[in-house]
Order: sequence, then structure tokens, then C-alpha cells
Amino acid sequence: MMLTQHKAIRVNGQAISQVRDTICTEAVFRLYLNDEFLTELVASPEQLEELGAGFVVCEGLAEQVDAVSVAGNEIQVCARDTGDIQWELRSCASAGLRRAPRRVESSLTIEPQAVRRIRQAIESEAWRKTGGLHCSMLFMSNQPIVRSNDVGRHNTIDKVVGYALLNDLDLGACVLGCSG
Repeated sequence: MMLTQHKAIRVNGQAISQVRDTICTEAVFRLYLNDEFLTELVASPEQLEELGAGFVVCEGLAEQVDAVSVAGNEIQVCARDTGDIQWELRSCASAGLRRAPRRVESSLTIEPQAVRRIRQAIESEAWRKTGGLHCSMLFMSNQPIVRSNDVGRHNTIDKVVGYALLNDLDLGACVLGCSG
């Protein structure tokens, strides 16, 4: 996680002081699907292959991803796309596809204790330092598989789903833990 220190002013009641605060770095990335520009994403600059793969599948543009490459601020995803793209503007000012949610099939169940363990695992050191990051994690057989931190919760989900896709993991056997 790319964290940086910046000067800030802290106001606590009547007390005002200068402090150094830790923040998360973000950048703008151009996403291409099969060499065609798709959208711009604002995200933390790590796990970018995973971000591209996860975005394409989570938005319903493809069922799977053949390849992903990153050069500078461009993410290229190769996948057999599902067809017509209709964009909508979402409440967080990001673009998304206008589609009915895809039904997820799984017979997976978890115990209440596992939910508590997942919740505890989501809280990261980066979150403690910044207080402003979201985290998602994938678990399989009660074991953590991958973690992603980002200012955007939706990015963390795309990144962990992308990791599963690029590593041939069965998403139906995974549990997603997400802050928020």
C-alpha cells in the first residue's frame, strides 16, 4: 500500500494543531478491453492487473479474462466480452454498466465464529494508520487467500475477485469479507 505523509491541521474542540498525517496514494488508470478504451478508474496504484480483471468480470463485461497487462497508467484486459455496453453514472461519481445483477450460485455456508474472524482480519495496519482505507479479503476453507486495500471499496472487491480469476480459484468456494 502506497502511503505518504502530509502536513495537516487537526481541530479537536478549541485546540488547533499542525500534524503529519498518513494518507493513501491514488492515481487515474485508463482501462482498455480488447484494445478499446473502456473507462478511467481512480485507484490505489497496486494490484492493477487484478483491478482490471475484476472490474471486467464484476461489471458483467466478460465471464473470464484471458490476459491482463499494465504499462504506466494503462490497464489492458483481453477477454471474450458479452456484448453491448450501456453505461450509467453511479452515486460515487464512477461509471458502471447498466445490467441486472448476475445470480451467484454456491452451496457454501459459514459459521458465526467465521464471520467474526473475517471481520477481525479485514482491519489492516494501513487502515489503522489512515482511518480512510477500505479492505476486502477472500477466504477459502476458512483461510485468507488475498487482501486488498484501497480508498474505493469497489476497487478492493474488483482486486480480490481479479486475483481469484487470474489464479484460477473457484469463486463459488470463496467467502468475501469487505469493510463498509
